[in-house]
Amino acid sequence: MRKQSLQFDNLGDVLGAAKNATKLGTQQFETPGAIAEALMLPLTPCRPVVTDLQCGHGALLLAAANVDTRHLLGLDIDPTAKVPGSPAPLSILHGDINAIVPLLRAVNWQADLFVLNPPFSLQWQGGDSTLVTWNLAHEFLSAYGEGMMICNEPTARRFFGKKGAPHAKRIWLWVTMPNFFPGTDSSMEIAVIYFAADHTPYDDGWIDLRIHSAQPDAVRDSLRQFAKSSRQVRGKTIRREYEAHTASASAWRAVMGEWKRLREEHLGKREGWNIRLDATGRLDVWLTPFQQISGKVPKALVKELSGLHSKYPASLVVQKPSRLALQRAVSGGIWRVEPAVLPIMEKAVREYHAVRAPFSHLGPVQRLAYLDEEDTIACKATGEGFTEGQSYQIVTETFEGRKLELRPRPGDSPEEVLVTGQELVIHISDDDGRRHSYTQFAPTAEEGDSRPEARQHHTLTELVAQFHIPEVPDVATVNPATYQTYKARMLALQH
Repeated sequence: MRKQSLQFDNLGDVLGAAKNATKLGTQQFETPGAIAEALMLPLTPCRPVVTDLQCGHGALLLAAANVDTRHLLGLDIDPTAKVPGSPAPLSILHGDINAIVPLLRAVNWQADLFVLNPPFSLQWQGGDSTLVTWNLAHEFLSAYGEGMMICNEPTARRFFGKKGAPHAKRIWLWVTMPNFFPGTDSSMEIAVIYFAADHTPYDDGWIDLRIHSAQPDAVRDSLRQFAKSSRQVRGKTIRREYEAHTASASAWRAVMGEWKRLREEHLGKREGWNIRLDATGRLDVWLTPFQQISGKVPKALVKELSGLHSKYPASLVVQKPSRLALQRAVSGGIWRVEPAVLPIMEKAVREYHAVRAPFSHLGPVQRLAYLDEEDTIACKATGEGFTEGQSYQIVTETFEGRKLELRPRPGDSPEEVLVTGQELVIHISDDDGRRHSYTQFAPTAEEGDSRPEARQHHTLTELVAQFHIPEVPDVATVNPATYQTYKARMLALQH
């Protein structure tokens, strides 16, 4: 089993194709070899060309290959994907399937035999990865082609398990069995679906087979009844040299060459920049494979850089963590940054501070709303474990506050009203490391108070009394030119 994390030089393609790829990775869980070999029994023995659209390290390709196999075709977004010990010439396309499909269409590529194990849980541009793979396999299936696909059972039933579902009429055998991927949820059931372009549906649609054990011998014994000695297509026996689409391998290699040319052209435009702006003004970030594995850059910074990809600088400066990450990446001397990025970032930061700046001087209570920009706060009165003159780390967050209020009703007794909403909490740890939390309202004994845990709770009034609340520059300080312009306009209106 191999759960593959994202390779950074493919990160742009992955994030564009799969909305949840950063969280889930590429979701490659390879089929154990003995199971893979057993699953090939119901397929045609005529296997000149075998294709896997998410091949990983080639478990299914290796299991499908026989003495007559002349070409193994694989595609995988992982640039390290390779098939060791391949018994036949191997051609692997390294890239995102969503980007390569248009090239396959352009050369009218078709396949005679698919062996597929798509990621179970990625959301691609065209929808769920299982459904997209299924539809692509049938789009590229040759007139006499066939194949098998491994799926999550509930997902497969939802997409293909009903009459009228796309390409469901091509299914001739549906196998349901226990999960055989090591290290994954053992309660999950697996569906292995066998399909053929020339299949005439049975009256009941297809053969349903349940295998109660994921042991290779049990799988082999259950599927042996479907093993074929020759290829039958509409009553005609197809010989071993059969290949319905003779250009399959050569067209695939042509696409490999074009993809390599496009990637080299793409990388050439980068001119070695780790951070640059794309045509839409978004950040385009990239690391070479050497930078990825050399260990010279801390993993935390690599992860931080990935969070900037495909984002507008103006959207990153709104929250403090992403703004600091942007400033570290662009101005920290860590990465090679395209010169055009720096002024764009600086402008975004200036405009953010100009917009958020108050028009006039604020009092200490009003300045509490700006504390999320501060890292520390200074104590002005000793007490509650804090010492006058000392500075303390602060952390701000929000939670769903709850408060009961008595509101007057004309001609009736006051009404008790539950008020809820997002409330600010400021955490400060004292000299002994005890956590104090400051909120607008004191905690109550009522059930459902969801404020974060702390050693002691206080109100914001107590915070203002014990600590110096940092000054907040107003518009006149942050943006004096604009301030003077509007001040002159207001004076003109007075006259």
